[in-house]
Amino acid sequence: AITDKLMNDLEEMYMPIFFTFSAQTTANQTQDLIFSKFDRRRKGIYGPPMGRKFIVFIDDFNMPQREQYGAQPPIELVRQYMDHRGWYDRKIREFFEIQDVTLIGAMGPPGGGRNPVTNRLLRHFNFIAYPTIDHENMNRIFTSILNAFLKNDFASEVQEMSTLMVQSAIETYDIIMQELLPTPAKSHYTFNLRDLAKVMQGVLSAESKCVKNKKDFLRLYIHESTRVFRDRLVDDHDREWYDELMKKQLTKFFNMRMQEVMGTSDRLIYGDFMQPGADVRLYDEVSDFSAMQQVMVQYLDEYNDNTSKKMGLVMFIDAIEHTARIARVIRKPGGHILNLGVGGSGRQSLSRLAAFICEYSVEQVEIIKGYGTTQWKEDLKRILRGCGVEEKQTVFLFTDTQIVKESFLEDVAGILNSGEVPNLFEAPDLEEIMSKMKPICVAEGLPVTKVSMYARFLRFVRANIHVSLCMSPQGEVFRNRLRMFPALVNCCTIDWFSAWPEQALHAVANDILEKMNLGTDSMKHKEQLVQMCTYLHQSVEQQSKKFLDSLGRYNYVTPTSYLELLNIMEKMLEEKKTEIIKTKQRLLNGLEKLRETEVSVADLQQSLEKSRPVLVQTAKNIEVLMEKIEVDTAAATETRKATAVEEAAAKSKADECTAIKNDAEAILAKALPELEDSLKVLSTLNVGQISEVARYQSPPGGVKLVMMGVCIMMGIGPAMVGEVGKKQPDYWPKAKTLLQNPAALLDSLMKYDRDNIPDKIIQKIEPLVKSEDFTPEKIKASSFACAAMCSWCHAMHKYHFVALDVAPKRAMLAEAESELAVVTERLNEARAKLQGVEDKLNDLAQKQKTSEAKREALQKEVQVTEVKLGRAGRLIDGLAGEKVSWMRTVGELENAEKTLLGDIICAAAQVAYLGAFNGEYRSELVTDWSNFLDELGLVHSAQLSVFYTLGNPITMRSWFINGLPSDNLSMENGIILTKARRW
Repeated sequence: AITDKLMNDLEEMYMPIFFTFSAQTTANQTQDLIFSKFDRRRKGIYGPPMGRKFIVFIDDFNMPQREQYGAQPPIELVRQYMDHRGWYDRKIREFFEIQDVTLIGAMGPPGGGRNPVTNRLLRHFNFIAYPTIDHENMNRIFTSILNAFLKNDFASEVQEMSTLMVQSAIETYDIIMQELLPTPAKSHYTFNLRDLAKVMQGVLSAESKCVKNKKDFLRLYIHESTRVFRDRLVDDHDREWYDELMKKQLTKFFNMRMQEVMGTSDRLIYGDFMQPGADVRLYDEVSDFSAMQQVMVQYLDEYNDNTSKKMGLVMFIDAIEHTARIARVIRKPGGHILNLGVGGSGRQSLSRLAAFICEYSVEQVEIIKGYGTTQWKEDLKRILRGCGVEEKQTVFLFTDTQIVKESFLEDVAGILNSGEVPNLFEAPDLEEIMSKMKPICVAEGLPVTKVSMYARFLRFVRANIHVSLCMSPQGEVFRNRLRMFPALVNCCTIDWFSAWPEQALHAVANDILEKMNLGTDSMKHKEQLVQMCTYLHQSVEQQSKKFLDSLGRYNYVTPTSYLELLNIMEKMLEEKKTEIIKTKQRLLNGLEKLRETEVSVADLQQSLEKSRPVLVQTAKNIEVLMEKIEVDTAAATETRKATAVEEAAAKSKADECTAIKNDAEAILAKALPELEDSLKVLSTLNVGQISEVARYQSPPGGVKLVMMGVCIMMGIGPAMVGEVGKKQPDYWPKAKTLLQNPAALLDSLMKYDRDNIPDKIIQKIEPLVKSEDFTPEKIKASSFACAAMCSWCHAMHKYHFVALDVAPKRAMLAEAESELAVVTERLNEARAKLQGVEDKLNDLAQKQKTSEAKREALQKEVQVTEVKLGRAGRLIDGLAGEKVSWMRTVGELENAEKTLLGDIICAAAQVAYLGAFNGEYRSELVTDWSNFLDELGLVHSAQLSVFYTLGNPITMRSWFINGLPSDNLSMENGIILTKARRW
């Protein structure tokens, strides 16, 4: 009321400043916040802008904590202003005066975190007391609101119930206020008129399409009352008390029994989420829980499809109900919820899912190293700007693990109270906010002032932000926070997350085990595993109560412990199964090697017996072979000597032939150059040159002489020309016939048989050759071709006489070569004989080498076989005892495979749950689990302690060496610490 008055109903000259005290508020914060609004009027004087006045409204005036001697610094700072009209500047330590400021305070009576305020301050204020509103006025207020709502479209029997319903709600509220008082264990059992208003607000969510009769309206009323009052109750005793209270109220005011209203169901769930994507969401009762579960799974799948951080939730009925509760609260404007429960109960995940169902965005600060006040303020600015400027419906998810500083919680309390964090926005931020709010204020007809525009921004924030606080109710810290920040309870609907019921435990275990890779054998016992997991968790809960009653020590059994059990069970089962298989395989391999060794020893003995006779026979064969080699070597030596004699004779005869040949070639060398020159010249002639000679009718004398010489050399006689009786020999006609075929003539000249020229031809050519006119030089003048043929005739004539000188030499050469052939044949025969002997020797030598290598190989094989036999014998003798031990161990491992499932589930439970218990309580639990395993038919070992199931003797020995006591409890603690995932 005060805030609304200051924001909307004051003259323009008044500017309000809102501030809320908390237990953490300091004097410096108070001074900085208020001073940041002041303008400097002149030296030493501060205040609002000229012509304006500040009205500072301080809510929760008596919340600041007292110091050791009773002082409250923020209160003393305010008193300083009231007494002296000013403050000291902390930087320059000078007093400055404050003008045109009026203070308004609001506070509740001392108690529950509120402290008495010194009278030295209170004497400056006028007091207005707000007594608790009486029943008559409450009845009138809520009845008027409810009647106005119900008169539209609701059935008459529903409208007639409004007065009785309001009376029942008020009486229920009064009884709860008197009976459910806060205690250290139930510090959140504080109720106020807001809770009654929340009940009526929930009833006002009714839809005429859904609430058609009296019973429907009563079910809605019971549901809303349950959500506001019952959901915060911590134990079954208080819940049963509340249920009895509601039964009495139904009987007293409506003359109906609870069973008539509720039917066979003991759950009431209302929501507007049963038709995903509907344009108009109807707030109605959910009667088909199976369909609701399917819808929730659909929402969860859609959420996981739209985010990288997927949630693997099991949507059992309790989780669905908590989701519906959270969605119901945040659906309402300014709806905030305080989720109380231990870690792992699903507070954050279900809050995210509920926000997704309501189509809200989720904002959560990320605590990183070095996260402090500056980062916190920036995150709050971003969240509040999104709600106020962008008008985005947002769920601010905040957990107690994110409270780096208690001042964070003070800012959250400010958001819960007023939607504002004092002094959060700086000048640039405020300018941005004002620029966004100005057209909105103009459109709504609001004054375009900073106060009005900021007030409009705050209304947007309060309408769009929904705080979801997730806290653990355990410990003194939680109670202190509720005492220091009452807004955590006053401004929030509380949802108490109780321990998971058996149905939830069963559903979670069934879902997680279904996804695990436990193997075919383990999955055959899935139902027994689910029952065992459920029993493990519940038995530890019961033992923890006994532990608390007997020793006064707390052990919190949380859903996180249950999830830890399920997760490490899979890991341990896989590790232990792998360890058993590897160990078993290693031992089986060892036994197989021993068997192979025994077989190998028998084979080696048999091989050795076969090798020794062969070795002896091989040695005898080598001796015989050596004797034969000696005989053949002597014969080869004689053959080699005879061959050497033949080689000497052949060489001598070859030298003789060479000398004769050289002499003949030397004689021939005298005529050969001239012959070669003449042939070379002939080769240069062409057909045309010779044909030219043939064309002579009356050839020159030189030409005739040459052709005469050619005819003589060719053995062609002259033609007889002239008169009869006077005929003369003439070679020209015959020559012309030769010249008619120049190519054949040249070929005849080139291929002439110069070695066999008849003597008569030489005699005929002799006079011509000796003639001075028959020279190439002279003939060349008449014909180049004839000059060449002239040279040829001279060369042939000369060659003939040289050949005559060479003929004896050739005869001698032929004779010598004949003798050489005979000698060479004898030599080849000797060489062949020698080669045969040497080949035989080489063959014998190779056989000797092969035999010696075989003998050496046999000797080596015998030696190696004897060494192997010795070693194998020692190995078999040494491992004779181990073989028995290995076979026994293999049998034990095979038995361990059969008991693996039962052993591991108990070992996982000990790691997940039993760390806080002493040896006696652990032993009781393990014995209890053993009996239940027997009932389920799960095979297990006689010893279920982790000491036997997971203990490694080598590792435990190292712990003992490093100082850990060797008793079973200490070793179990070490195993639990090393196997657990969370620490």
